[in-house]
Amino acid sequence: TRIDFGDSKIDFGGSVEVKDRICNTTIRRYCESSPRRGESYMIDERTKAIGSMFFILLCYILSYGILNALLSGYHADACFVQMLSGSFLLYMIWKREKKKQINFFEESRFLPFPQSWKPLGWAVLLGIGLNCFVGGFINLLPLSDSMVSSYMEASSAPVRGVAPAMAFVIISIIAPFIEECLFRGVILRRMRKSMDDLAAIALTSTVFGLLHGQIIWIMYAIILGMVLGLVYVLYDSIYPAIVLHMSFNLVSGIPMILNQQGLVYRFTYGNPFFLFLMMAGGFTGVAVILYRIYFKSFMQKTTTAGR
Repeated sequence: TRIDFGDSKIDFGGSVEVKDRICNTTIRRYCESSPRRGESYMIDERTKAIGSMFFILLCYILSYGILNALLSGYHADACFVQMLSGSFLLYMIWKREKKKQINFFEESRFLPFPQSWKPLGWAVLLGIGLNCFVGGFINLLPLSDSMVSSYMEASSAPVRGVAPAMAFVIISIIAPFIEECLFRGVILRRMRKSMDDLAAIALTSTVFGLLHGQIIWIMYAIILGMVLGLVYVLYDSIYPAIVLHMSFNLVSGIPMILNQQGLVYRFTYGNPFFLFLMMAGGFTGVAVILYRIYFKSFMQKTTTAGR
């Protein structure tokens, strides 16, 4: 880890927790010693982080467009092309950070592994509850027929012509893994170094949502991105965020695949009473789980600080 103050550079070794603590202390002391220089340093770092985020997204979009054009003759589906472009971009980021002697897996919080399986279990329940709440809430909104038809078309397009088993794997496992590595493991991680956690989560979630394109997907993705970012920060690990995203997509993926096969799920999304129950149950579950996660994390940090 290296801090560059313009006229001097400081290198640190050791574990990622030690490096973060030393770096934050050094930066704080530097900023306190000279508020004007400290403010200038933080503005520069924030500008670099935002610029890096948009550069990564531009590379992602360009790689998707190029691969889509190259594979157009092979009738490759959109999810498969997104998987390839995301994997290629993550490989390039890993290679670049390796040259800078940055441990990608430690910085992205792949390491260390979780010491308990409880966070992953909470993440599964949170993903299912969040999907029920968001799905019920959005489907109860007075959306126009054109918006609904656009959403149905966008939902079926990525898996059209794909075997149900492959579509299930791509939607519920591969896509969430790649998106979390990119948005939480890389982009949010870099944004947190130059701004407040909540600001970094809000900005990353908004961009994450806008990248989905379709208006209803954007609403889904922004809310999901906020919760994913919060879980990533609270647990200081990428695994709960990946599992949460997978469980969220799992609940959405099964109806999409069934609908692709011609089975219309009118009972769920055509019944306002069921939608209300789904939204209420999902909201209650999300509220309880988030309270338990946040309250426990807050109490642990308070206890540690007291010692």
